[in-house]
Amino acid sequence: MATKVRNINDDKLFKIAKLNLCDRAQEWFKKFNPPPADWIVLRSAIVQNFGDVNTNEIHVKLDAIKQKPRE
Repeated sequence: MATKVRNINDDKLFKIAKLNLCDRAQEWFKKFNPPPADWIVLRSAIVQNFGDVNTNEIHVKLDAIKQKPRE
């Protein structure tokens, strides 16, 4: 969602994702031979290995956050 709001295309998203992999995900990515060549392939591999993101759950959690007085 954030990438659409900021007009980040798949090529930039692919580069951002590769640069921000850490821990288990980074080790997992290093094992690819050849590595994923674009965002579509990388996202599919991430979902297959780590599961998909439940955006509805994230929305519920964000909606539950209330700003406190003087914030």
